[in-house]
Amino acid sequence: MARKHSRKSASTPKTAPTTSPAATTAAAPGTATTAAPGAETTASSAATPTVRRSTCFFGMAVMLILGILLGSMTSTFLHGTTPAPAERPTAAAPSPSRPAEESVPPELAQRIAELQRRLAEKPADPELLASLGSLYFDTNQPRLAIEAYEASLRFAPGNVHVMTDLGIMYREIGDPEKAVELFRQVIALKPNFENALFNLGVVLNFDLHRHDEARAAWQQLLKVNPAARTPNGDPVSEVIKTIPKDQK
Repeated sequence: MARKHSRKSASTPKTAPTTSPAATTAAAPGTATTAAPGAETTASSAATPTVRRSTCFFGMAVMLILGILLGSMTSTFLHGTTPAPAERPTAAAPSPSRPAEESVPPELAQRIAELQRRLAEKPADPELLASLGSLYFDTNQPRLAIEAYEASLRFAPGNVHVMTDLGIMYREIGDPEKAVELFRQVIALKPNFENALFNLGVVLNFDLHRHDEARAAWQQLLKVNPAARTPNGDPVSEVIKTIPKDQK
């Protein structure tokens, strides 16, 4: 029975979202004030004591300094410490290549743990290894899936389902040539295996741009199953018409 994993289609690249820099504004400067000139004194008021202009400025300066000191002491008593300057933002650390455990659904994480426990008792069981690889496949952990699938094939070589899924995982890590090699091995073992034929066409067409070979793979698929469809439900017989010809 064909595995659902073996019909993965080409994915659309995502673009990283961009953030607009925050706008900064400068505080409006304060305005200076000037004191109104004093009224002129008359000769009759000469005996009245007056304050010299220099003395007035000196007294204002002293009061200003005292006000700043008192304000600082009040702030310290009220808040304990003066506020620390804001730290400059730092770049986020890169995400790990493997998803964190909390990103795996709990039920799948439990199944993975159970298979690992069983494999500790039966490390050479190809079925358990293939099942573990399928769980890593489903949780988007291609490198772990590759390890499990390859271990399964060491104990049970020639499993076309495992080989096809292994090819898809090699495509996921950016090795389409290895994927094509595995799909061709599957087709050599089982020429009418639809999953391998479909995925061979996908990788040849979208990743390697070897369009004539991709067309040949899908033409072979249509001979096996004229009603074959893509995972999106599109008839392969229609999609094949969109494959361009190779430049000679």
